[in-house]
This record gives sequence, structure tokens and C-alpha cells, in this order.
Amino acid sequence: MEKIGEAGASEEVHGGENERANELKTRRYPDFEYDRRKGFADRVHQSFKDKAGKVRKGIVELGIELKRMEDDFNEQLKAMIENRDIF
Repeated sequence: MEKIGEAGASEEVHGGENERANELKTRRYPDFEYDRRKGFADRVHQSFKDKAGKVRKGIVELGIELKRMEDDFNEQLKAMIENRDIF
């Protein structure tokens, strides 16, 4: 492999490409840019967690309401059968 350099210092020609590939693999950014991107990603992540929490809470509330409606319906059906209103 060809070497280049000044005053005895040498560097491989393709060394820069490997460093860039490693940087892309680890997704390293300069500190200020990393903090900015991380902060943005954290805010987005938190907003989706909040939305998911609201959806879960809504599902639980709907499940409770559905169970209550089912119980009411069964009570009405039993009362109708006992009074022979249907059959």
C-alpha cells in the first residue's frame, strides 16, 4: 500500500476512508451537534411516550365502560327472561 507523509511521518492513503466508515458505524457527531440531535430525539421520544400513555389510559377506560355495559345488558336480559317478556 502506498504511503504518503512529510519529514518521516507516514500515513496510509486509505486510512481516512476507514475512519469515516467507523464514524458512520458508531454514529458519532461533534459534541455540540450530538447534544442537539440527542436533545431533539429525547423530546420526540418523550412526546410519543406521552401519546402512548394517553392511548393506554383511554383503552383501559373504554374496557371498564364496556364491562359495565355488558353487566347492565346481562342484568336486563335476565330480568326479561324471568318476566317472560321475550319468550
